Parts: sequence; C-alpha cells; structure tokens
Amino acid sequence: LRSQLAGSNVEILVLCNPHNPGGRVWKKKELTELANICNEFRVTVVSDDVWLDWCLFGNKYAPFLSVAPPSLRVITLFGPSKTWSLAALHVSLLVLPDPQARALYLQTAQPSFGDEGGAFAFVGAI
Repeated sequence: LRSQLAGSNVEILVLCNPHNPGGRVWKKKELTELANICNEFRVTVVSDDVWLDWCLFGNKYAPFLSVAPPSLRVITLFGPSKTWSLAALHVSLLVLPDPQARALYLQTAQPSFGDEGGAFAFVGAI
C-alpha cells in the first residue's frame, strides 16, 4: 500500500471493517499499520463498520478510530441495518470527529436529508 500511495494523488481509502462479503475481521495490528500509512500520506479513511456485530469464531471487532492517530481524518459509518434487519428504517450513524469536516458535512446534509430520520427510524434507533 505504501508504494502504491507514494507519488499518487489518492485522498480517500474506503475500509470495510469487518470485511464484506468475506467476513474477514481485521486485527488491531493490521488496522494500526493501515492507520500509520494513511496518516503518512494524508489519506482520509472512510471505515464502513456496518457488519461490526457479525464477528464469528471468537474474532473481535476493533474500531478503526481506536487505533488512528489524532492527525488522521477518519469517518466511520455504521447502523443497525445488518445486525437487526432494519434496513427499511433508513437509519444509520456517521462518526466524524474532525470539527471542520463535521461542520461541512452538516452544512451539506441537513438541508437535503435532515438529521433525525423518519418517525420509525427514530424509535428503531432507540
């Protein structure tokens, strides 16, 4: 990955954590290495963690954000749709710790989509 990023203009890496469809659960050491490489090349990581509750055979889920250095921009996506079969509720969560990026996201998303979901989504998320 390091050699592929060197000299490139890659700005975003999308990570499935755990991986879908293979079910691969990334080890904390692997995620830490990935975080360090992305930080080195200033690559934002979008971590799709929607399958976080589906770690089988004793594997443990590790949130990418838990190993990322503070200087690395990370966006984490997850929700109850896979674990609880609630896709029809159209509810999901976005974790965006960077205050500037969060403000830009809210400025763009709130007028278009709102931030409360539908009536059923609100109850389902509780």
